[in-house]
Amino acid sequence: MYAQSSPAPGRQDSVVRLAMGHRVLIVEDEALIAMDLHATLSELGYEVLGTATTAGEALYLAGRERPDVVLMDVKLRGAADGVHAAGMLRDQLRVPVVFLTANADNPTLRRALEAGAGGFLAKPFEKRSLEHALEVALGQAEQQRSLRLTNSLLEHASSVDALTGLFNRRYLEQTLDRALEFAGREGHEVGVLLLDLDHFKAVNDVHGHAAGDAVLRGVARLVLSRVRIYDTACRYGGEELVIVVPGAGVAQCEALAESLRSHLAAASFTDGGNVLPSVTASIGIATFPEHGKTTEDLLRAADGAMYEAKAAGRNRVQVAHR
Repeated sequence: MYAQSSPAPGRQDSVVRLAMGHRVLIVEDEALIAMDLHATLSELGYEVLGTATTAGEALYLAGRERPDVVLMDVKLRGAADGVHAAGMLRDQLRVPVVFLTANADNPTLRRALEAGAGGFLAKPFEKRSLEHALEVALGQAEQQRSLRLTNSLLEHASSVDALTGLFNRRYLEQTLDRALEFAGREGHEVGVLLLDLDHFKAVNDVHGHAAGDAVLRGVARLVLSRVRIYDTACRYGGEELVIVVPGAGVAQCEALAESLRSHLAAASFTDGGNVLPSVTASIGIATFPEHGKTTEDLLRAADGAMYEAKAAGRNRVQVAHR
């Protein structure tokens, strides 16, 4: 058996609290070592999910049980070793791996580091060394999860209009560029609706900018409730919104635009119990490839159609000219 040194006085409760709730998968083809690891981990407060003896078993059990950390022997039975399995776990499940090694050669250790090793534990192991290796691996994994979340939130924030919650102009142009590239390759249509609120300046002048902002938020919610899940609604600027409608020609875009126009004309918005002024919208439509083949051309065509709707009396839908 391997040395089972005890935690320092007064430390045992904190060790168990730290380990509690974390789930460990053991990948070790030597039965005595696996049994010793299981007993020590249980004593430390970890939940042991099972023991695998090959890379294939490790991947299967990890995919099924979703451990928080894997203890992986570098050398395993079969064609694939522990380093190969760890790389797949990192890519597929983002599970931290602590390698168990007796005397691995330098090339193997380099491969282990490239596979994203969360730590190394020498055989024969001591209880305190095992505890420390797992603490470090779990701490690193938590930091990486936090960083990914932060980056995701920052990326989302950089793509969203703070007032309406719709995507912003930068995101619109990126999305439309990608949609047109795909549509050109696959032979699909793409529709663009440019919606501008009628007489919105009067709303701000008469009722104040706070009321105007509340109206914009209400309009954004209404638009989101009417578009398809794979359409993209964006705030283009001021009181202008743009909706990108993949796979839609003129007829489908007209139907959507008319639905938005009529529901908006009939809608009433409130803010904190206060009734907000009602608004209507003029909507211009342009489609790829009929009215343009680039993002700039389509937005320009939809904008021109919107101004035609304004000139014709507002609160109406207008399709761009060829």
